[in-house]
Amino acid sequence: MDPRSVVVQLARRFSNLQELAEKAFEGEVAIETANTLYRFHNGVFTSRARKPTRAYEAPPSLVGIRLVGFLFPQNGLWAFSPQYKKGALAVLWKPGLPDDKAFVLTTVTISFSIEAAPRPYPRIPTASDVFRRPPQQAPTFRRPAPPSLTRIMPATAPKLV
Repeated sequence: MDPRSVVVQLARRFSNLQELAEKAFEGEVAIETANTLYRFHNGVFTSRARKPTRAYEAPPSLVGIRLVGFLFPQNGLWAFSPQYKKGALAVLWKPGLPDDKAFVLTTVTISFSIEAAPRPYPRIPTASDVFRRPPQQAPTFRRPAPPSLTRIMPATAPKLV
């Protein structure tokens, strides 16, 4: 069976192909074939270099294409896996195209390397992120006022004559 038709059949079964690829190829990925070196960032194509020049380019036809896995012969059948095996065909997928045109297979791969993406540094707050509390008065330690010495007494009305 033709490897391209196998990939199209597999794609119809996996609705979460993009999600699987994002998890499997996190970081910087390099795939080498006999004639080309492909580079990906988090599974998304960044550039390629044709041998022997090794000058990297990003052709418009490959922009946005994703690495989704590898296809290799196993016991007379084609097996699809996100894990690399030497001699496998890399499966590249362009989202949004019809199934028969969405997939590209590389020639036989010679090497594969993946470098995990560095963890981002914690975000440093900017001036707009800083919220100031209104200044608080220090607590006072004054003694309460003494009871009033003023005495209120009932008054008697004066007698009128």
